[in-house]
Parts: sequence; structure tokens; C-alpha cells
Amino acid sequence: MKLFLGIVFGIFSLFLAACAAGYFMPATLEVERSTIINAYPDDVFPLLNDLKSYKSWAALDDQLGQVPILTGGAESGMGQTQAWQNGPKGYEVGSREIMQESAPEFVQIQVSVNGQVSSTMHAILITEPGIVTVLSKREIPQPGFPYIGRLRGFMRKQQIADNLDAALVRLKTQIEANL
Repeated sequence: MKLFLGIVFGIFSLFLAACAAGYFMPATLEVERSTIINAYPDDVFPLLNDLKSYKSWAALDDQLGQVPILTGGAESGMGQTQAWQNGPKGYEVGSREIMQESAPEFVQIQVSVNGQVSSTMHAILITEPGIVTVLSKREIPQPGFPYIGRLRGFMRKQQIADNLDAALVRLKTQIEANL
């Protein structure tokens, strides 16, 4: 009986410790990545401002694989939307919409996957003539009490960063190959 109570107390203590650690973590997980592309802003912006082009480079589309994605709203830019269903595990249902744009330097997208809403922002910074830096930032709100979701998000942060890095490499390759 003492062993059983010791195990129960240990598990409860670990749960409380995880809740306490999560309480002090940020409520929003932020991941930023960038890449330098040998191109002009006008070469890069159309790919960032048209969700249909994301199939060839974006991290989410890499996760979705061959799932059919329906596109609606605006032809491109603010108001363009996409939705899917019957996606792979973890991405079963979702949508995304371009919420803001400022040509040729900024695009903000709201993404909803299985009901969890996040935002992705892409900025194009002119490094020097013919060279731009594309900065991508994902912001994912983490669940509140009991704060365990914040720990899970923190453990997924590197995977999200790696996916974003791979997406930016695909974007860079695609743009530089077409110039």
C-alpha cells in the first residue's frame, strides 16, 4: 500500500511540476526563420501572396501531401482562402486565409488546423539590389490551464523550425530556378 501511495504521490508531483513549468512559459509559441534569395521583391511577393502557389513550397502543404485543397475568395492576396478535409493524422481538417498584405513586402496568413488557430507572417526585406531576405514567423497560441500544452508546444518548437527552414529552402530554390 505504501508503494502504491508513493507512486500516486510521485505522479501527482510530476503533474504539478509540469503545470508550474508551463505557467512560466509564454502563452504564444513563436518561431522565426529567414533565408536570403537572389531576386527582387517583385519576384518573391507573388509566391507569398497567392495560396495556390504554396503547394510547391510551404511547410503545411508538405505535411498535407496530396490532400485536395479547395481555394476560394479573392484570386490572390487579401481574402483568398483555402480549405481541406480528410488530411493526414494531425491535419485532418483545416483552412487558411490571407488576412493582410502590403505589396511587395508583407503577407499575413491565418491558419486553422483541427480548430487550432495560428498565424504566419512573411516579410520581404531588401538586402541589396537583386538580393532579398525573406523572414517567416509562425505564432501559435498555446493552451492555458493546466499549462501542459505549453510544454508540448515547447517540445515541438524545433520540429516547427525545421519545417519552416525546409519550406524557405524550397521557396528559394523555386524562385532562383525561375530567374
